[in-house]
Amino acid sequence: MLSLLTPAQMRQLDAHMINEQGIPEEVLMEQAAMGVTAAVEALLPLGGRVFVFCGSGNNGGDGLAVLRQLGTKGIDCCAYLFCAPASLTGLAGLQYRIAIASGLKAEIILNDEALDAIDFTKADVLVDALFGTGLSREISGRYRLVVEKINASKKPVVAVDIPSGINGETGQVLGAAVRASLTVTFMHKKLGHLLFPGREYSGRVSITKIGIPSISLQAAQEWEEADAQALLPPLGLNIHKGDNGRALLCAGSKNYIGAALLSSKAALRAGCGLLHVAVPGGIRAAFYEIPSVICHPAGSGFDWDLESAQIALALIPKMDAAAIGPGMGGGEGIAMLLRAALLSKKPLVLDADALNVLAKNPSLFEHIHEKVVLTPHIGEMSRLINKPADEILNNPLETAANAAKSWGCTLLLKGATSVIAFGDKVCLNASGNPGLAKGGSGDMLTGIILALLAIGADPYKAACAGAFLLGTSAQKAYKLLQERMLLASDVLDVLGEQNR
Repeated sequence: MLSLLTPAQMRQLDAHMINEQGIPEEVLMEQAAMGVTAAVEALLPLGGRVFVFCGSGNNGGDGLAVLRQLGTKGIDCCAYLFCAPASLTGLAGLQYRIAIASGLKAEIILNDEALDAIDFTKADVLVDALFGTGLSREISGRYRLVVEKINASKKPVVAVDIPSGINGETGQVLGAAVRASLTVTFMHKKLGHLLFPGREYSGRVSITKIGIPSISLQAAQEWEEADAQALLPPLGLNIHKGDNGRALLCAGSKNYIGAALLSSKAALRAGCGLLHVAVPGGIRAAFYEIPSVICHPAGSGFDWDLESAQIALALIPKMDAAAIGPGMGGGEGIAMLLRAALLSKKPLVLDADALNVLAKNPSLFEHIHEKVVLTPHIGEMSRLINKPADEILNNPLETAANAAKSWGCTLLLKGATSVIAFGDKVCLNASGNPGLAKGGSGDMLTGIILALLAIGADPYKAACAGAFLLGTSAQKAYKLLQERMLLASDVLDVLGEQNR
């Protein structure tokens, strides 16, 4: 499990290593620069040239240290400093003096004419060391112009710590931002590397360790494969189907049979031992293709009326976990089924139409408990909290965390970077690809989480693992199919491999 930091926490970590562990700040900067230098070398063609763009603060100091290290290796390089040398702060002034004393080229850019004179075509790799994670104001003036020129050059760009112009905590663009091919950050990723649009601007993110701090800080978590594997231990030789959980999925309606099928198959692929599926009786025949499912026709119609709900809720007490929502439509029985399921205190996943019914029936919120996992996308979240979608998109982490605390449950806010929150815990999931932006992905996520809950997984961990497994399955499926060709069912073919 990787720790994600805010810029303020990273400054705290730096201060601890300097003041408490006695590591000179110069040593930390040298270590940071070594990581960037190695990344630049990996991108640079033989005999290539590097332009380093430096601001006045420590990020610029890192850039000047990179310039020196590149020059020491005999690499053709030049720095462009966007301030007078006398205004350099911190160690940046020291790094500038060393670079000049070493005979390295550093041009001072103080007007538009000097900026226009930079010939970007002569560079093979650009290094962005203008602003770091501490930037809080919008980029303007000459800095904005150079950012635009860097982006227009179409050259490979290595960003130092974070692309200039990206807010390190929210991922928002501060006026303008550099589009990096690769970002080299230090010690830990920052929230802004994973939250959009910062994730898109950061390109690939690599981490350079610059010390061994004796304190641990964390604003959020990012799951790794080992975390998911720990939640899915090897099966014992004497295991039986009941040991893998009894789960109930309430899903489907006349127009959304596929949602129920995809969710069911995902639950089975994720290891559910006994999967019971309650669907309107009119679509029961669709489940003949999944012999592993125990299908319960709920009524004789095609939608979730009161009779259907009564039949489904009678099954809940026998289950280890339940999921309600995929493809259910807007039947009048869903609210009654939701209330009964919540009052049962069973582990529960609510998705899709269950969330829409929840939004229309505020009294149901008082029955939500810590074993509940809500999995809204942005539109559903907007209806749940009655806020515009744009407001949620601009601050998904805080939105999800506040809602999870208010409702006392686990909330998985789905998106290109999903946010999973419970209590004081927050996880960001960046696995997956644009191929998941198609109908059926959310239904499969519900099935995976249901299977994990049924074997007794902690709801927060089940949600984290569910998002991670779905995303990594999509990544592996992409190796066989292009993103535009990828269907939700293709991910199912890979999901089973994830659990081996």
